[in-house]
Amino acid sequence: MVIEEHARLEIILPDGRFFRVSEDSIIQNSLSVSSQCVNGNTFEIGSVASSVLSAKFRLETEIISHFDVHGAKIVLFSWFGENPPENNGQRGVFWVTSATKKADIFMVSAIDSITWLDSSVFVDNGTGGLVNAIHQRLNTNIISAADIFNIIVGEIAGLPVGESLQGLEKQQLIPNATSVFKGFGYSETDGFDIRLPLLLDDEQSDNIRDYVAWIAEYMGGFVTADENGAIKFNLFENAWNNIPETLDFSEFQQDTLEISGFSLFVEYAKVITENKTYRHAYYFDTIRHPGFEMPENSIKIGAVIENNPFVEFIYSYYNQLGEGDLFPIVEALEAYLQWIRICPFSGTYHGNHYLHLGQYIKIKDRNGNFHETTITGITWKFRGGQQIKCIGEDSRTLSQAAGIQTYARDANPRKTQQKKRSQAVRVGERMKTQINRLETKVMGNKNNSDSEIGGIKEKLESIDSYLDEHNNRLWELEIRDFQIQIDELRARIEQLENGG
Repeated sequence: MVIEEHARLEIILPDGRFFRVSEDSIIQNSLSVSSQCVNGNTFEIGSVASSVLSAKFRLETEIISHFDVHGAKIVLFSWFGENPPENNGQRGVFWVTSATKKADIFMVSAIDSITWLDSSVFVDNGTGGLVNAIHQRLNTNIISAADIFNIIVGEIAGLPVGESLQGLEKQQLIPNATSVFKGFGYSETDGFDIRLPLLLDDEQSDNIRDYVAWIAEYMGGFVTADENGAIKFNLFENAWNNIPETLDFSEFQQDTLEISGFSLFVEYAKVITENKTYRHAYYFDTIRHPGFEMPENSIKIGAVIENNPFVEFIYSYYNQLGEGDLFPIVEALEAYLQWIRICPFSGTYHGNHYLHLGQYIKIKDRNGNFHETTITGITWKFRGGQQIKCIGEDSRTLSQAAGIQTYARDANPRKTQQKKRSQAVRVGERMKTQINRLETKVMGNKNNSDSEIGGIKEKLESIDSYLDEHNNRLWELEIRDFQIQIDELRARIEQLENGG
């Protein structure tokens, strides 16, 4: 079977000049887009990752340098078959972060609109001071997680919001998106207000993406930019009331399909607060749908939410009222998570349609066996297939904190320093928050007894000790493992040099 695929690019420079790049001007095997909905190699919720476009193309003009292309807006179009679909095959909107030029050929790298979440949450309060814009907007009343997502993305970040959280009925299918949860076999009649998040004003992070990730984690999904550049919340497709698309091994490039002999099963959801209060919900606590079966050959894992300020502060609020029970939060999460199929695999798929992140699929191997799984990463190459995978290996690597230069979303360039925080940095900031609160308690309450103050000092020392251990762990993960890899490579090189 011959698969016909077409592509083109539209480029808008920061000064407003427009260029259309036909597929004939795209250098062969150079156009690709990589995207993921899980960071690293272990299953997690709350990912907010940019898709990256790479391309080489020819622009036959003498008046454009590679400097002019920095910050340019690129719209990608691609489709299968002779004629484009109704939307002309629009696949995404990207902004150039790096560009080089040789003769009339440009090589560019660009990222999607997720990058615009990498800006400061602090704004001028009108008197020369800075305030947390999200807290300022949310501290008037307690609202739903779905509304908070829309406010952070739409009002605070100033980006278009995808249609994934439109309508109360749809929101109630998403864990913790509203006070009432009616998804995956549940049918609640009473609300649980503890599912409505709260944010206090002493949260340390100043990065909007952090808050989007926290609220996405709270609702059990991930965040992407859609084909029009809108920021969209997504749930993982799953085995509850869904029929997976079947991919046959014959549709994969030869010798690329690898499927593990095991699967992962999210056995429980757990929330841990900063004072180490926690709540579990196991799949047998929440299963209310007949016919549920845990996948065979499963390795049991859990989804753990920790250091999440939206959970932290709503729990503190209701705990003061004597109603601080976290179980409704984890119960809703596990009711959904238990249905996600996670069978690690990788392969290059050649089909006549595009797959998407979080998609629930069934792969038929060469022996006729079926494997249910979920797509967590895709690298599409123009006329080169779709490299798809589902994670399942724990490499113990940390998310990288990277600073990049990007530009304004309109035609006028505006450089901004980007701050993508790793989980390690977020943990450190939460520790700072705890220390600040404890110090405030000591200084603000002069009637504390010596024993109370001693207990608080002991708590501070414990936190300091934790930070020291955390820094040692960072060294162990970031330096020691790399040194081991370097030593192994050196030993291998010596073997090769000696004919081994």
